[in-house]
Amino acid sequence: MCNTLNKEQEKFFKVFVAETQDILSEVSDDLLELEKNTSSKSIINALFRHLHTLKGNASLDGFEKITNVAHIMENIFDKARDEKLIINSNMVDILFEALDILEMLLDGLLSGEYQNIEVSEIIDSLNEILASNQLSKVIAPEKSIVGGVRLSSAKKQELSNLLKGDIKSYLLDLTFTNEVSGALNTFIIINNLKTLSNAIISSPPEKELQKIKQLAKSQILVLTCKSKPELENAVKSNCETSVIIEIGLDKIPSEEMELDKKSINKFVLEQE
Repeated sequence: MCNTLNKEQEKFFKVFVAETQDILSEVSDDLLELEKNTSSKSIINALFRHLHTLKGNASLDGFEKITNVAHIMENIFDKARDEKLIINSNMVDILFEALDILEMLLDGLLSGEYQNIEVSEIIDSLNEILASNQLSKVIAPEKSIVGGVRLSSAKKQELSNLLKGDIKSYLLDLTFTNEVSGALNTFIIINNLKTLSNAIISSPPEKELQKIKQLAKSQILVLTCKSKPELENAVKSNCETSVIIEIGLDKIPSEEMELDKKSINKFVLEQE
């Protein structure tokens, strides 16, 4: 194709090809990540941005087929990021097929075969995704866990024996706007606190965090001689909303109390 262009057009064409190759490489990498986690908002947003840029570039340069395919893919991710569409593995397979077509079209621009590449079939498949209402198939949302520290009488006595000198007990109440990352952020916070603390009790327990899909709130009881600002620094990067209070162990609910229907163990078992 470059043979039919003047020097200025050839310059812009080479820039378009280079930028498109970079974009398609990013799309490929992000689709691989999306395949692992189809609900990842960050990946969905990144794919939307890549395809929006590709659509705009192709439209300006008059490459209609690339524009049309990229535009529908962009609309799919726009719908997904607005939570009007839930991406599933079958959709990801079709999106990979669309990526293959985009790569073929780019190669076709270089080889002169661009006009011979058929895109109607992949456009129909993408439009089926766009028209689908996957949200209506969701029977119920994932249950979200709410953590709350409880201590047995024996544990309270054990911890009380540690409250000597400057050591105090603090209760950290953590709330996560993004519940999907709540368990991971709680795990990170616990590890941040380990170097500051004489003892740590968390709810949900640290060993259960990897099983949890959504975590709205967690609590961490910390025995430490460190100051409250030092605890806040250990928390703030991984939690949007946190409350840290000095608390007597007698104020912590007893494990012997009857647990209600929202007990942590019940929720963990339901999510496994």
